[in-house]
Amino acid sequence: MLAVNIKFNTRQAQRVVTRVSQRLPEETVNSLNDFSNVVVKKLKRNLMNDTRPITPDRQRAKTLIKSKKLSKTKIGIMMPRSLVLLDAMKPHYVSLKRGRNIVGWTKRNFGSAQVSGRSHVVRGVRGGVSGSLYVTPHKFVQLSLNQSRNFLPNELRKGIKKAFKGYSS
Repeated sequence: MLAVNIKFNTRQAQRVVTRVSQRLPEETVNSLNDFSNVVVKKLKRNLMNDTRPITPDRQRAKTLIKSKKLSKTKIGIMMPRSLVLLDAMKPHYVSLKRGRNIVGWTKRNFGSAQVSGRSHVVRGVRGGVSGSLYVTPHKFVQLSLNQSRNFLPNELRKGIKKAFKGYSS
């Protein structure tokens, strides 16, 4: 027969539980902040990785994508509304009428006469542009979230390890 004598220090155990219960929420929020920074990096990278022409407006908008702590438990990713609309719009035709900003963009980026996919752009005799462009969304937000999804468990694990640091045996 084997007898084992086990001593349990309740004060020390209570101190560990108290300390961990204080640090765990703080460390998980820090981990979520780190994860939001990973998502921001992916958003910026996927915004610029596109076969379409990269405009100066898009380059300026890239610098405005940021992670921000909204409260003690909430972290948000801020980006310009134009990028949200670029990601969420439905495919549609845009008529090239005088006075629209897209007409100037078309003059710079399309040649004399071009039919590409569903777009039909024709230059007039006096240098004007007529026709229509078929505009499609750039789904960089969902792509970024899918790519960064695997980082979340690792970031949370790091935060939990920090909360328990010094108490494991």
